[in-house]
Amino acid sequence: MSEPQPTESFLYKCVFCKTERVSYWTPNPIFTLAKWQSKMACNRCADYHHTRIGLCEKIAKICRVLGVARTLSSKELSAITAATDTKLVELTRKLARAACEHAGVAMLWEREFVDLLIQSPEKQHLVVGKYLSGLRQLL
Repeated sequence: MSEPQPTESFLYKCVFCKTERVSYWTPNPIFTLAKWQSKMACNRCADYHHTRIGLCEKIAKICRVLGVARTLSSKELSAITAATDTKLVELTRKLARAACEHAGVAMLWEREFVDLLIQSPEKQHLVVGKYLSGLRQLL
């Protein structure tokens, strides 16, 4: 049984929110603190960014499906549009909830968010980006 290593505390600045935090680590020759300290994020920001990336990927996937569906007949297109509409409402609400909770503001979501995605699915990254940058401007 090996002897437990002493744990040291250190300060780091969250790469996202820029607040100073304290963390702890056990020194070892493989992990160099100087290399990773500038890339560290607080749990709150890391959780939000992980959630945001996952939701954005799901929204992009649905928009790709909708874009491909535009080549189908009108009957098939209307069925796919209805199904994607429901899923986009769910995903955009989740994204809005996560983003607003992280920003510390009341939830801001409008039906227009989904309508823009359905109208121009190929521009989903711009629509989502505009929404998220708009929230940042509120702060």
